[in-house]
Amino acid sequence: MKPFKIERSRGKDTICHIKYSCLKPYQINFFKENKLVKRNAIEDDRFLQIVLRIVEYETHYKDHLKLYYNNYTKGVSSYDEILEDAKMLDWKCCICDCEIKSEIGNFEIVNFLCSDCFKAYGKQKMVDERILDSSVNFRYFCQRVLLKQQKGHMQYLKVFETSKKIKKSKSLY
Repeated sequence: MKPFKIERSRGKDTICHIKYSCLKPYQINFFKENKLVKRNAIEDDRFLQIVLRIVEYETHYKDHLKLYYNNYTKGVSSYDEILEDAKMLDWKCCICDCEIKSEIGNFEIVNFLCSDCFKAYGKQKMVDERILDSSVNFRYFCQRVLLKQQKGHMQYLKVFETSKKIKKSKSLY
């Protein structure tokens, strides 16, 4: 990681004798919130470099370590797990009709069979007609789900846009 460019000044637009133009907004906010750091940051450039690296790490690289509520599993999980769960849909095994999880963009045989049925039917050279029908039905189901989500997002955007227009028209008077 490159060292941060620091320009010292004692003018108006400075914090810890560092020009605002050298700092990013989250770094400025950090120095405003942490008054104890200011004394050492004014005197020591090495200390300042270390602090800026820590702040950089905190803001950019630590988000994947945070825990979030996962609405799909009704529990707490990481952001990456939530993204994986968002790709999964409830589906039925095309052979035995048991509940399975299928991935939205995956149209391989494994995606439509439970583990027991995959052992029996998944390794055959000829694909069973039930698997092909399930694949087609799953594609249509995914399209309906995605269209429904898209309409929900569009309704949200329309409400947001109309509320923004109302605020603008009120501010004109």
